[in-house]
Amino acid sequence: MNSGASRLLGELGSAIRFSDPVPFHKPAKKFLNNLGQCMTKKVYVGNLPFKTTEEDLNSLFSQVGPVESVSIITDRDTGRSKGFGFVSMGSEDADKAIAQFNGQEWGGRALTVNEARPMVKKEGGFSNRNYR
Repeated sequence: MNSGASRLLGELGSAIRFSDPVPFHKPAKKFLNNLGQCMTKKVYVGNLPFKTTEEDLNSLFSQVGPVESVSIITDRDTGRSKGFGFVSMGSEDADKAIAQFNGQEWGGRALTVNEARPMVKKEGGFSNRNYR
């Protein structure tokens, strides 16, 4: 390090004392205290009736709390629902929704509702997709 850079670091080091507490602005402090409550959680919803729309699912989960997003997974060839989807909502509301809706009958089917897990990418394998 050259002498100019080391002198600048020395001056900065004497001007800043890292042991001093950093004062938080009240809204920032409130945000940091509530950060755990504000985190979004993705919920897996399985065994959906095939005619379920994203609006239907949004309406159901909105009974528990605000919903950030809803997606129903469809077959890319037919566009037909695969019978499962995902709902994103606040962490606490997601936990309430899991407790309330898992096993509950909806549209004649018992829903499977739990915290979504990361998708596992399938390796290799033969795909008959391009052969008709």
